[in-house]
Amino acid sequence: MKSHTLPAKLSLRGWLELPYYIGVPYTGSFKSRVQTQDVPLSVQFRNDLLRIETWNQWTLPIVNRGMGEAWVPPGSGSFRFAPQYCSETELDKVVVELESAGAPYVHVEKPETVVEIAAEVDGWLPLGDTDAMLAGLLPYPWFWDELLPHISDIVDTYRIATLPKFRYRLHPVTEALVSSAVAELRDKDGQVVAKMRYKFDSRDNLRGFAHDLGNYAIASRFERLLNTAEDLEPENEMSVAYCLYHMRRWKESLLVASAVVDAMLRRVVFTKAPEKLAPVLWTAYRSRFQDLFNSVLPSLGVARLSEVQPQMWKDYMNAKSDRGAAAHGHTSRAYESESERATKAHLAAFVCTARWLSDQIERVWAMDVPTPDEIDEILPEFP
Repeated sequence: MKSHTLPAKLSLRGWLELPYYIGVPYTGSFKSRVQTQDVPLSVQFRNDLLRIETWNQWTLPIVNRGMGEAWVPPGSGSFRFAPQYCSETELDKVVVELESAGAPYVHVEKPETVVEIAAEVDGWLPLGDTDAMLAGLLPYPWFWDELLPHISDIVDTYRIATLPKFRYRLHPVTEALVSSAVAELRDKDGQVVAKMRYKFDSRDNLRGFAHDLGNYAIASRFERLLNTAEDLEPENEMSVAYCLYHMRRWKESLLVASAVVDAMLRRVVFTKAPEKLAPVLWTAYRSRFQDLFNSVLPSLGVARLSEVQPQMWKDYMNAKSDRGAAAHGHTSRAYESESERATKAHLAAFVCTARWLSDQIERVWAMDVPTPDEIDEILPEFP
């Protein structure tokens, strides 16, 4: 790649795709912290952009082996094959330029909505590894600390403003929804200095985890659990709580996880108590969970959780308290780091309590996955 001298200003541009259509063109700007600089960042929601790919899984090995004309698009290293975006009116010109430059593959797709960002940043960073320079300027946390919260507010507002039948299709904006981003830096002459593709963790193909299937004996677990599939509702609901957590829906995830523990409490009462007494006990105590744990369950021969597992009991009480606050008016924003940490801890407490209750009726908690090397070590449900 051609060497560049560092100009006084660099133009930063980026693109993120949303998997649904936003029908109102939005253009705005806000102050963003880019490394040590507070810069105006423009944000535009566009429906007229096309994504152009210049490689795929078949062309990349050809380029790597140097067969034919080597195609080296702007950028360097593994990120040089990031896609580029253009408007429909620019497409013919861009395709001609790519094909003239020797691109072995040109594929065009029309995304539903593209969020385009732009800013001017001071170029005092040292030259060298330009991918590292861009990664230093826009590290991964920048997206969910600075950009995604702003995009989320816009989408949330559009969800309320749009037609009712479209609202359920507009899922909350998180790194679980926006699977990737592309960013580039250009110098004062418009030449690309650095280009990078950011891959987030959630909407990608899960085929990359295929090697874990054997290591964790997933296939045998799956076959065994199929025999009791009708009894997996608690684990399924806890999995839903994790999906909500991953979507940064803190309140909803806690409500679902707490309900799983309540359901397991009910199952213990109806398993341990005589048939006619069980509904009476549950009707009288179902809203008094401390009495259920400390009085009712011990009377049915179940150990008192606060005595046998005091830390678990303390964590559960804290989680239950926050769940109550969430259900009765307390609000938190999706990108509050403290809310994220607290929710994760509370979900772990609910899982531990549900597992303990499952053990009391000699029921295997099906979410437990042992690690390959230490059979007694269990993988966390909420990594």
